[in-house]
Amino acid sequence: MLEGKNNWKAWLYLLPALVLLGIFSFYPIVKSFIIAFIRNYDSIPSSFAVQRAADKANGLSYFTFQNFISVIKDTSFSYAVRNTLLIAFVSVPVSVLLSLLISVFLHSIKKLKGFFQTLYFLPYVTSAMAVSMAFTVLFANPGDNASGYSMGPVNTVIEVVGLKTPLMRSFDRSYWRSDGKKAWYNYICVNPDGTTKEDELQEKYDIQKKNAGLIPGANTFPYTDKYDYQEKVLKANTEYKYTLEHHFESKGYIDWVGAYSTWNTLIVVVLMYSIWAGLAFKILVFTGGLTSIDKQYYDAAKIDATSKWRTFWRITVPLMSPLIVYILITSLIGSFKTYTSIVGLFGDDMAGGKMMTFVGLVYKYRTSSSLMGQAAAAAVTLFLIILVVTQLTNRFTKKRVHY
Repeated sequence: MLEGKNNWKAWLYLLPALVLLGIFSFYPIVKSFIIAFIRNYDSIPSSFAVQRAADKANGLSYFTFQNFISVIKDTSFSYAVRNTLLIAFVSVPVSVLLSLLISVFLHSIKKLKGFFQTLYFLPYVTSAMAVSMAFTVLFANPGDNASGYSMGPVNTVIEVVGLKTPLMRSFDRSYWRSDGKKAWYNYICVNPDGTTKEDELQEKYDIQKKNAGLIPGANTFPYTDKYDYQEKVLKANTEYKYTLEHHFESKGYIDWVGAYSTWNTLIVVVLMYSIWAGLAFKILVFTGGLTSIDKQYYDAAKIDATSKWRTFWRITVPLMSPLIVYILITSLIGSFKTYTSIVGLFGDDMAGGKMMTFVGLVYKYRTSSSLMGQAAAAAVTLFLIILVVTQLTNRFTKKRVHY
């Protein structure tokens, strides 16, 4: 505790940092919370003034929850939630466990220890964009003869070990359940429960009838009514249904990140990238933590002939638990802010929006001055999610940390 007479000196030393934090951190956070609740906010003052006058004339309130409602109703929101949560709760625990095991291995060896530490640390000092682009090469698909693409190492390995066909069928089943069946039902104008979409079928039937009348010398219209048209379309397009049911099998390869990729293949690449890229910093921290453990614990375990696995769970993990919790929480927070790696892997359109994340959603709105309210609402939503997840993690791990 500083003496009262010296407090002003401490505040003086802290003043530059506090000013910078206030301008570039605290003020934007407070402003984001305010903007998130303002109706039709526009970053251009003149445009906002006109819009505000119109809203006032229509009796609309200044503050509203409409921005949050618009974000939730956005089709990209479901992708953002699903992708972000998967990255956080799959890649983070796996990378923490792997990095701890690797750190224990590195700590136990003597020869080439520095070499392996440097090797595992390389991702931390390498540009995320460069690493992401390297992953697109690793997961490249063979394409067709005219495309000029070469088969990437991942596709080569899974073909050599005999996993190509099982993986294709697994991805195809998942694709058919999520997207393929929906596309086929829309094509033949049928609801998921098997009932016909009467209005859409009638519209397609009328278009076909109109087109037949516009073609000079056309034969007699081949359909008696819209149901006859539906039945004949169904019979004539079994090949199209087959390509939907056998998305990758019909092509003969798995397209991980290309034009024919599916959400399932894309998320696999993202998770593998997130796990690998997240190892470096965790290994560095865990390796440093292992050096601080007193050797007498391990000597006592050797005297009692304790197995290495039991020594790991009963000595290493409890004594490393404060670091594990620290890494777990900071990694979860970092995973919720995933954006750069997704852009590096799939471009700024994020694979047509299928790989949208929360930060990507914020940037999507941020590109328009009239959507600043939605951008702020998305950012506030992300902040609240991170706050809740952090508190739950703290509560869950509190009794499992040994200081």
